[in-house]
Amino acid sequence: MNNGDTPSSRKIQLSDLPKGSIVGTSSPRRIAQMRRKYSHLDFLDIRGNLNTRLKKLDDPASQYAGIILAAAGINRMGWQDRISAHLELDNWEYAVGQGALGVECASSNLEVINLLQPLNDPETYLSCIAERNFLRTLEGGCSVPVGVRSTIMPVPTNDLHLSGIYLPVFYYILLYYLIPYHN
Repeated sequence: MNNGDTPSSRKIQLSDLPKGSIVGTSSPRRIAQMRRKYSHLDFLDIRGNLNTRLKKLDDPASQYAGIILAAAGINRMGWQDRISAHLELDNWEYAVGQGALGVECASSNLEVINLLQPLNDPETYLSCIAERNFLRTLEGGCSVPVGVRSTIMPVPTNDLHLSGIYLPVFYYILLYYLIPYHN
């Protein structure tokens, strides 16, 4: 497969890879979504930190034609030149609560609670609660291929739109909810 150059040195799209090409990713949710969109490709689990995964990709005997990684981690390392394509948000449901930060403190410590209150974003909080309830309803967890996308619509409705996807191995279920939200 490798002829001197490495898969990560070529700038190609997943849709351009030949049938049967192997793409690595560590997310069951992502693998399930990828199989639906790129049925001509084979997806395999790949583990390790960024250096380890990139070494697996660059190895001349590598089975991988490409790997899927978080752009944030690649950018943080200053390796933007390793990115050949971005997966656009419109095409993918993300992991429940992805991108949200949480801070915990003792419920009895009112001083700390008051200090933390300005950090709370009501829309993010609502989205996370809705996403977690969706996951709980499906009895999902870290290894279950469940994805969501939630959006607070602009005024005047302020409704929360939640789409979710449950992707077992042989079929998928796509769900949409509209939750009225008034701030």
